[in-house]
Amino acid sequence: MPKIKKRPIESIPIVIPSADQAAKIGKLVDKAVKQKLHDSLSDISSLEKAIDETIFRLYDLTDDEIDMVCQKIAD
Repeated sequence: MPKIKKRPIESIPIVIPSADQAAKIGKLVDKAVKQKLHDSLSDISSLEKAIDETIFRLYDLTDDEIDMVCQKIAD
């Protein structure tokens, strides 16, 4: 079984959201899940974009960093 080394994982930046930020993210996720449960073919891309933008702000990413992340996700 492969082992995971602690040091590389510790270098990953993890931002703990404030209560307000967590609530905003939670509401968006809940809305997306409810919409999909109601109609599995519904388009929730606008909600996904809002979640992404909220997370990007949480990490205080620049436009260039956001573009890089979006490009990696698309690949």
